[in-house]
Amino acid sequence: MNCNNKYRPSNIDEFVFATPKLEAQIRRYADGKTLLPLVLHGNYGTGKSLLADLIPKSIDGEDVVINYVNAEEMNSAGEVRKKFFREPLFDRLFGTGEQKYNYTVVEEVNFDPKAKGALRVCLDGMAERELFIFTTNEVEKIDKGLLSRAEVVEVLPAPPDSFFPRAQHILRSEGVDLEDSVLRDVLESVYENDCDNRAYYRALDEIIEAWNDEANFTKGEK
Repeated sequence: MNCNNKYRPSNIDEFVFATPKLEAQIRRYADGKTLLPLVLHGNYGTGKSLLADLIPKSIDGEDVVINYVNAEEMNSAGEVRKKFFREPLFDRLFGTGEQKYNYTVVEEVNFDPKAKGALRVCLDGMAERELFIFTTNEVEKIDKGLLSRAEVVEVLPAPPDSFFPRAQHILRSEGVDLEDSVLRDVLESVYENDCDNRAYYRALDEIIEAWNDEANFTKGEK
């Protein structure tokens, strides 16, 4: 059992937001109300990459075409320009078909000084034509010129009370009837020790495995 894969949120409504503010910030993008570059930052396992995937899908559907960029491969101004910039005429002649927008997702943005300058120029040139989403675990290392052009959003881990309904749904879907008080204790322990949404799913894996083992043992005794 791998709950993190099986029950991975497939849309924004299934994502567990840590705060109402975070939800409002993300829904503004998911509703297509802004194309301002978005920088998602926070600790590992909080859902930054997941949100970067769900936002374009929320706007243009499951079959949306997303340009995924590995920031470590962008080592020069020329490479950045080639990957990020298109002339307006190109977009008019070779649009994205039924899509409303173009999307570029950059994981762990980490550009050298020349590439940072090129990226700033490309962002300005592509303004209102493409939604750029950047993710990082170390926002303090990101070029300030990039940050000044973007909406900078911290993605926090979901607190136990917020994740509890999702955990309940998963356990019930797997046929596990665990007392709510026990489940709350488990989630609170995970939050105190890990502050990582993926750790919640690992804990649920262990609960489901233990429950099934006990059920099989009981059947064997009979």
